[in-house]
Amino acid sequence: MNDVLVIGAGPAGLSLATACAAAGLTTRCVAPDPTEAWLPRYGAWADELADLALPESCVEARWDQTVAYTPKLQDLGRGYVRLSTEGFQTHLLERAEAAGVVLQGGTVEGVDPEASRSVVTLSDG
Repeated sequence: MNDVLVIGAGPAGLSLATACAAAGLTTRCVAPDPTEAWLPRYGAWADELADLALPESCVEARWDQTVAYTPKLQDLGRGYVRLSTEGFQTHLLERAEAAGVVLQGGTVEGVDPEASRSVVTLSDG
């Protein structure tokens, strides 16, 4: 039995699972291969990442000035960060493990909600 089951081990899934486990909930994260290398590349406005205190291993590149090319060049007044996909994934997996998240390989086939609990069926039974 788990208090929380998170389906998917991308950035949102791992972050949610970690927050739930840090709040004292028994948390499991299910994905076909939770540690498989991510393919997408991620970026964000620097000020939106400030509260996350990401280690430098998560950062691939920084731009202090960003501009938009319209009929008139416009300074957007915000820095931008391109994340290292490998570093970011490693960081989130380490945080999840430290918080007590159980990572499980599998594909969810169905959910049967009941009054007191939900039963989740994986493709392997």
